Amino acid sequence: MGHRTALITGAGGGLGHATVERLVAKGWKVFAADIRTDLLRSSMHDPDVVPIVMDVTDRESIRSAYETISSHTDRLDGVVNFAGVMGLGSLTDIPEERLARILDINVMGTFRVNKTFLPLLEVAKGRIVNISSGAAVKAIEGWSAYCVAKAGLTHLTRLLAAEEPDITTVALRPGVVDTAMQATIRRDGPGAMTVERVAYFQNLKDRGELLAPEAPGRIAGWLALHAPREWSGELIEWDDPRLP
Repeated sequence: MGHRTALITGAGGGLGHATVERLVAKGWKVFAADIRTDLLRSSMHDPDVVPIVMDVTDRESIRSAYETISSHTDRLDGVVNFAGVMGLGSLTDIPEERLARILDINVMGTFRVNKTFLPLLEVAKGRIVNISSGAAVKAIEGWSAYCVAKAGLTHLTRLLAAEEPDITTVALRPGVVDTAMQATIRRDGPGAMTVERVAYFQNLKDRGELLAPEAPGRIAGWLALHAPREWSGELIEWDDPRLP
């Protein structure tokens, strides 16, 4: 059958990059998409990695990416959606435009990507992995927009699973990972979060208890490879005992 193929959005970041490496190591051809080419690391200069510039808020950008990818392959075995942003601020303080932007990237961006690439996924009866968060199920003060966005993304996953039964669609809760998002929380959190919450995240960093991106990145890659059909629609913890 040749290479199996995957699209990874947000591939320039820690988790996205780790997932690209995981799938390439398993013999996949990977389309590594990010909004800026300079975010796609030099180590991606592998013959099995095709860098793609894509802005998930821009339909034309996604359509252009689709045309590029479909010129290489007539199928996608997996799509992993890492593209997203963090937003700090309470519901009463966050500007409406900022809230709309966070929802547009995290929810609508994932919706646009999944909808656009469904034809290629349907050929392969492939898998979609949407990256969610504990914020999807827990109200965290100061994270209002992010909580709402990840809750919406998680329910979007359930709806895709219900409406597209030939495609396995799961959401992954990747844990607390040592990425740029955590750096943002430590830097900007004191203006938006409680003292106790800020201290919690700072202590995770100081004690070396943040997850390395490779750990949940390996799981995201495994789900793109192997997520069972009966898991479709689930929000899966990165350390779920059913995972290898």
